[in-house]
Amino acid sequence: MKLSDVQARGLRLEAAFFDADALNARQTVMRNSVPLGEMISAAYYGGRLKRQYVSRKNNRAIGFIGSSEMLDCYPKPVKFMIDSELVDDLKVHEGTVLISRSGTVGKIAYVSKTPDKKFLHPT
Repeated sequence: MKLSDVQARGLRLEAAFFDADALNARQTVMRNSVPLGEMISAAYYGGRLKRQYVSRKNNRAIGFIGSSEMLDCYPKPVKFMIDSELVDDLKVHEGTVLISRSGTVGKIAYVSKTPDKKFLHPT
């Protein structure tokens, strides 16, 4: 991490900065700036879904990450839902950019290989 990066963030060390996938994505974007329409293949604004949480021990459980967990370098779900067709649109995939719309609005996370297909997000 460069000293200028720390100074630009008001002398704060943020854990999210150390996520290698996010750093690589940021550098790629900075080197290859293009209009947003050329950078995305699709945008999805999911509907609201009644959440029915289950125990993590359920053999069909899939982790559900909220806007707080999505900012972690290694996100760990605290809630779980049944993996079914109803939640297929909520599954995250590598290369997806998540933007929170509830709670803390506007937080952004890039999905790397780590959480790919393992979690749901309310988008």
